[in-house]
Amino acid sequence: MELEFGQCLNILLVFRGWSASKLAKEINVDPSYVRRWVRGERIPSLQSEYINKISHAFLHRNQSDSCKANFINELSSIGIYLDNDKEFSILLKEVLKASQIYSLSLNKASKKNETNEKDILGLLECIKTHNTSNLQKGHPYNLSIKKDTIMKFISGRENVLSSFIMLLKKAANNKTLLEKEIYITFQSETNYFEGTPELYSIWTSIIRILLENGWTIHYLYRLNRNTERSLKLVKEIIEWCGFSNKFFPSYFVKYGVENPPVDFIIVKGLGAMHCFGADSNQFVDSAFFYDQSESIDAIYKHVMKMYRQTRSLMTMYNNIEKYWEVVTNKDRYPGDLFVQTSELYSLTIPISLWKKYIDRSIEKEYERKLHLERLNKRIKLFYQDIIKYKVRYFVDLECLLHMIKTGQYLYFNEYQKPELEDIYTHLQYIIYLLETYENFELGILTEKYAKLFQGVHWEVKADTVIISTFDLINNNYIIHYTITEETMANAFHDYYLELWEQIPPKYKDKELVIAWFKDQAQWYKSNILNI
Repeated sequence: MELEFGQCLNILLVFRGWSASKLAKEINVDPSYVRRWVRGERIPSLQSEYINKISHAFLHRNQSDSCKANFINELSSIGIYLDNDKEFSILLKEVLKASQIYSLSLNKASKKNETNEKDILGLLECIKTHNTSNLQKGHPYNLSIKKDTIMKFISGRENVLSSFIMLLKKAANNKTLLEKEIYITFQSETNYFEGTPELYSIWTSIIRILLENGWTIHYLYRLNRNTERSLKLVKEIIEWCGFSNKFFPSYFVKYGVENPPVDFIIVKGLGAMHCFGADSNQFVDSAFFYDQSESIDAIYKHVMKMYRQTRSLMTMYNNIEKYWEVVTNKDRYPGDLFVQTSELYSLTIPISLWKKYIDRSIEKEYERKLHLERLNKRIKLFYQDIIKYKVRYFVDLECLLHMIKTGQYLYFNEYQKPELEDIYTHLQYIIYLLETYENFELGILTEKYAKLFQGVHWEVKADTVIISTFDLINNNYIIHYTITEETMANAFHDYYLELWEQIPPKYKDKELVIAWFKDQAQWYKSNILNI
């Protein structure tokens, strides 16, 4: 049975509708272990008890004949056929054990395509320096591309992926197209570039270049409960959402994935690809390429019909009043609050200090009153939640140090105009929150992690994600979005927990963080306030 352990475990997670964190809790291990198993980065040893624990967890209150039949059908859809006469418990352990042995026996070196590091770095450099004209021959990932031409029929997964990149490269180089629009669908079980991180890096970089150069990209996702797949979508949304009215993610109202996968990429006026899985149920491995206008238009019409079954994944708010209404409604729902921010978050500023900031920045009395009412409501709900639920913040170390050394916040905020003593008050309040509330935690992001977000602020609570970002085209306008789709909200939640696990203890351990803030407050008092 040629089924890898990670693939088998992912099928079981989807089958039960569980996240990696849920399984980790059931078998009493760190969630990072389960995520690494799913990704194929680690495999339990044969001497461990993990197979028995996983089997027991999945079978708990789930041993009916219908569950067994559904599991057998799920595996048969990917070419794995099981003995229907065996008990479900025996069958499940056998499948897990067989996939474990198969994965351990694989020769990882022969399974992965070897890549010349110099060539990959050269490709990435071409993308980063916008020199896309050099992305053509002589590189191992342009296997199907000769003399800058995409073949009419493309066979083989890497050839298809290379053609994806070549088509977008042609778009980036084209200076004559009037309509700068791209449509991409994503219905496969796994990410297009799963297992090819170098190619994926090139793909995301060139999409960013297209957005920077005024292209509009419509990305149509079919969502499911595949945790790793959803986490990839979260990272893409965070990276691309800063381009106002240029990146439009949508999702199908009906969940699940196309099996075998069928996907499309359209660059209007230039070319279209009809991609499908011929030998795989997990990802596309074959494609037809069309560059005739009639063919491109026909595929475009078909994709437009697909859009009738979709909804926008993100809602953008140009109206600040409507945005505040959504934020306040989100605050009313009980639950853990996870926040990623560059500066210290607004709710970590005491209301007395907020009153000073608002008095200094807003001239009209009715506007000052309105802002204070909003903040009072949010802070009141914040204090209610912090008693029962986890409240975690990530803060950029660079922003903290700038604030401490200069007495000013790094990023401009029209409402936050501190005087020198205000920063000391703010630092003391952070220390108070950390020492007083067990559920309040603060993690400090070094440059390695902070660069993942590049000025994007986001928070997740219950089934709502709030995203605020600088418009990366106009550079000074803040865009506000919300995501209320449950699967994606859960994915943001899991992504936050995964990132929290990666932060070194000295930047998240509460006692160490308190000590750090006390040291900084004392330094600020002595060197800036001269007290």
